[in-house]
Amino acid sequence: MNRIVIGAGALVVLTLASGCAYNSIAGTGIVRADQYFGNVGVTGGGSNITILNGSKVPKLSILGNNNTITVEENVELRRIEFWGKGNTVSVPEDLTVRTTEVGNNQIIRRPRMKHEAPIEWIELEYDPDTNTLERVDDGTLESLPVAPAEDAGTEPADDGEPDWNADDEGAVG
Repeated sequence: MNRIVIGAGALVVLTLASGCAYNSIAGTGIVRADQYFGNVGVTGGGSNITILNGSKVPKLSILGNNNTITVEENVELRRIEFWGKGNTVSVPEDLTVRTTEVGNNQIIRRPRMKHEAPIEWIELEYDPDTNTLERVDDGTLESLPVAPAEDAGTEPADDGEPDWNADDEGAVG
């Protein structure tokens, strides 16, 4: 008889433990952005949580009110559970999740971000004879004048403000 009671108790504990979140976030007004692996549980209200790119979250559980959860692109998320009201989860539009909901909550599907092409660097060549930088733009050669070093100015402009780096006699150094 004792073995049956102990076995049943162990079974209940294992069942409860397997349903709990590995990554538990509890409190009010928490702001966190992190990469998660395993279930995520948010308990409390007014928190702002971001699940970062590359996370693998089988289940997101939200127990509380007015939490905002942002799920970035390339996150594996299978299920969202809500228990509360005013909670918002923002997910990429192509992420399919199962939901269980008690209360008035919303899932916002946002369009996938368009990644722009990488910056294309241009190479400029300096011509010391004409003191210009030259670049080719759309097949047209363009020369850009460069100020000579002697005209760049070696003395700071007097703007009427005290020089905080100067010593008592006005020397900077």
